[in-house]
Amino acid sequence: MRTKLAHAALFGDEVFRKMLGTVAMTKGVYDLTHAGHVRSLQAARSLGDSLVVGLATDGSVRRAKGAGRPVLSFEERVEVLSAFECVDYVVAYDVGAVAEVVQTVRPNYLCASHFTFLSAAERADLESLGTELRTMKRPPLRSTSDLIASILDHGKARS
Repeated sequence: MRTKLAHAALFGDEVFRKMLGTVAMTKGVYDLTHAGHVRSLQAARSLGDSLVVGLATDGSVRRAKGAGRPVLSFEERVEVLSAFECVDYVVAYDVGAVAEVVQTVRPNYLCASHFTFLSAAERADLESLGTELRTMKRPPLRSTSDLIASILDHGKARS
């Protein structure tokens, strides 16, 4: 399978950028990818000609979510995202440093269910680059954390 992992610096090449057309970007951990992820990725992709997914690195996920996360390694999560037709490229980022990768990729749209991960200054910087922040409705489905809790509860019930 062809990986869609790209180095963020690639997005600085103007010939490459023209080939992309309108770029939508979203970000996340995508650990134990589920139907909510699928819906969100498809919704983000509908905004542009290309979809770039910022994928959180393993170390940054551990720092943000604690021991045992992510369940799937970065490489496994890249492979899963690469299988989606709606995803054009995957770029690595560290949780807490989203603005840096977004400033490098320079998407037309940054899609998320909330933007509390951006400071007011980061928002202003992104908007000055021409990036429109698009709030995406969170699908009414279980999150990865919910799935993990359900699996753990199921295991306890069997003991």
